[in-house]
Amino acid sequence: MPPAGHDSKDLLREADTRAQLHPDTPDDPDGKAIVRAMPAMARHLRLRVVAEGVETRAQADFLAEHDCDSMQGYLFARPAPFADLLDKITSA
Repeated sequence: MPPAGHDSKDLLREADTRAQLHPDTPDDPDGKAIVRAMPAMARHLRLRVVAEGVETRAQADFLAEHDCDSMQGYLFARPAPFADLLDKITSA
């Protein structure tokens, strides 16, 4: 039950809309259901969805097909210090 003075919708709006992608998605039926539901719910609440832990092209393609706003994970880049990112941007 939401705390006094809040309704479920307020809690969802304040929630972190990041989802850690399970390694078996898109092969896992439960993972598929979650990935399909989150962007749909987020769109209705005017929220963005960031999928974390994207490691394969199949995962990225599946997420793109289901309107995921942003993705991050080893498929795109390994974790690195912010200074390294700035160096890449300024030297490009």
